Amino acid sequence: MTGVQTCALPICARFAAGLPPMAKAFYEDAAAEGDEALGRAVFTDRVFGSPARWVAGQAADGAPVFLYHFSYVGDRYRQVLDRAHHAAEIQYVFEYWGRRTPDSVVSDEDRAMASLMHGCWVAFARSGAPACEDQAWPAYDAASDQLLEFGSDTGVRQGFAKRQLDAVEQFALPTLDLPAQ
Repeated sequence: MTGVQTCALPICARFAAGLPPMAKAFYEDAAAEGDEALGRAVFTDRVFGSPARWVAGQAADGAPVFLYHFSYVGDRYRQVLDRAHHAAEIQYVFEYWGRRTPDSVVSDEDRAMASLMHGCWVAFARSGAPACEDQAWPAYDAASDQLLEFGSDTGVRQGFAKRQLDAVEQFALPTLDLPAQ
């Protein structure tokens, strides 16, 4: 699960226009910001957040499953972005800023996030468990509903966006006609 900015503003507003009125009850903060914010929030949870949590819950009875939410916005993007976009974590996981990004524009804070994430992923590749420096990352199970949020205040979150993700799971996932367990 990632923190995502997934749809262009006019598309988000059109998406929100097609939502049932009760969606606003589950997304009060986003709805208060307007249709674009509401559409973005519901779209993100429907396409990314809720399915990722559902799959993690289904798989948690087997090998350990590790769920995360990426909300960190890189220092050089904060003037134009207020949230992380889809796949924004990739440069941090691989500690790679791209060929067109000079080292001089990568802040110490960005490097620290990259060091943390890269370490987690390398440990996971080596051992099957993401052993992060000074940071717990518990295996996911539906009862505890914990994930690791990589953000300005990185840490374990319990019941992350639970009300919204539960609503999406209850109302949207059945429309996918998923096989019974």
